[in-house]
Amino acid sequence: MGSRSLIASMLLAAAVATPSRAQQFQGAEIARANAGFAFDLYGELRKSESGNFFYSPHSISSALGMTMAGARGQTAGEMARTLRYDALGDRVHPLAEALGDELAKRENVRGERGDPFRLRVSNALWGQIDHEFRPEFVELLGKHYGAALRSLDFVQDPDGSRKTVNAAIEEATEGKIRDLLQPPDVTDETRLVLTNAIYFKASWAEEFPAGRTQVGAFHRKDGTAVDVPFMGRTDGFLHAEQDGLTAIDLPYLGGEVTMLVLMPAEGTFDEFETSLDSKRLEAIVGSLGGRQVDLALPKFEMRSRFGLGEVLQDLGMKSAFDPDAADFSGMDGTRNLFIGAVVHQSFVRVDEKGTEAAAATAVVMKAESMPAEPIEVRIDRPFVFLVRDRTTGAVLFAGRVLDPK
Repeated sequence: MGSRSLIASMLLAAAVATPSRAQQFQGAEIARANAGFAFDLYGELRKSESGNFFYSPHSISSALGMTMAGARGQTAGEMARTLRYDALGDRVHPLAEALGDELAKRENVRGERGDPFRLRVSNALWGQIDHEFRPEFVELLGKHYGAALRSLDFVQDPDGSRKTVNAAIEEATEGKIRDLLQPPDVTDETRLVLTNAIYFKASWAEEFPAGRTQVGAFHRKDGTAVDVPFMGRTDGFLHAEQDGLTAIDLPYLGGEVTMLVLMPAEGTFDEFETSLDSKRLEAIVGSLGGRQVDLALPKFEMRSRFGLGEVLQDLGMKSAFDPDAADFSGMDGTRNLFIGAVVHQSFVRVDEKGTEAAAATAVVMKAESMPAEPIEVRIDRPFVFLVRDRTTGAVLFAGRVLDPK
């Protein structure tokens, strides 16, 4: 890359990274709240995941934000605090719409080489065919999240309904997320499933030359090493060295979206993970400066899957999962609904050309088991009765009644 294009790319990346830039769109507040929740979630996931993991905070926040639209009382308060939306009040959903509109603009980027940049987010509601949902709830999600209500018969065909949802998610993620919902997630008690799917495929602003990819040693936390392919590229990047932390920002096509890589000093990874939150991230981004870098970055690919029920309850969202305490009356006017499961699945691949990633989140709302609508039975004619032992089937007494008088 020539010096003029190098300087231009630095200035573009610096403009994207400037905090004041984020203030120019209305969704800035909810983006900051989502970032706070993202690191809360990260802290919980690292407790249970011993190896690699990958997730989409945006997908999870979107699905839970839609769910919160139907929450009331204590349930709504707990969800707002967990998602860090408590300071946003009634502005949550319009702000989510503003953020979505801003992200939708990224789809229009195309490079001189015809390289792809795709960022597609889709939301949907899947409701029980004969269940009456409040029109204002459905309208709110349609207006602010672009989520249309589609009818399925969970009661009579839970597995077929599950497969329909999964097929839509698979299509929305270009086949990268398959079988999001497993058979235990959807039952005949399911009344509503709220889904978010996000698909991202972008070329680097400048590709890594394939000829520079070489195998080298990657050093694990425990001090052992493993040989992996490293991509190589010498270019201008935003970069920082801070208390042993190496930070480098890799722009994708158009410069609006980047991959920020954070590598703590040897032996300090756990300590760094514990300290990482939205405020520290802002400090790191603020310290980035443009310079020429000879970069070696490993190629990688991974898939992750999480059931987030326990994690979200640990973060404070307890009553939403409790059939006796949940209040989602904003959805259907009753207090029969509660969250039965929150499922998240993700995929990422990073190579010389760029990054492909996808994720999906499903929130499954179930109805508390209620007695079936009673049918009328009048014992007003002569009858026979038996007193029997249910376990053995032994008839202990038998009789008939011709006239109870």
